[in-house]
Order: sequence, then C-alpha cells, then structure tokens
Amino acid sequence: MLILLLVIIATAYLFVVFTDAAQTISFDAMVQEQQQVSDVLLKNPNIDSFWP
Repeated sequence: MLILLLVIIATAYLFVVFTDAAQTISFDAMVQEQQQVSDVLLKNPNIDSFWP
C-alpha cells in the first residue's frame, strides 16, 4: 500500500515538473520545441516509434 502511494505521489510530481513551460512561450514555439524532441527520439536506432 505504501509503494502504491509513493508511486502516485511520484507520478503527480513528475507530471507537474515536466509539463511546466515558461509563461511567455507561444503555442507555435511549444510545437517547435516538441518537434525537436521528436526528431531526436526518432533518430535513435533503438526507438521504433513513440506516442508523444
């Protein structure tokens, strides 16, 4: 039960931290940033596909 609680807390923390962007970024700039990350991931020979 404790492990489940820790996993839920860790998931919530990572969701908040990694989905946070600068307040001044525009939608188009964020799309461009995500496209750059996608390009890097797809160049990796160990990754066939992913769901962004």
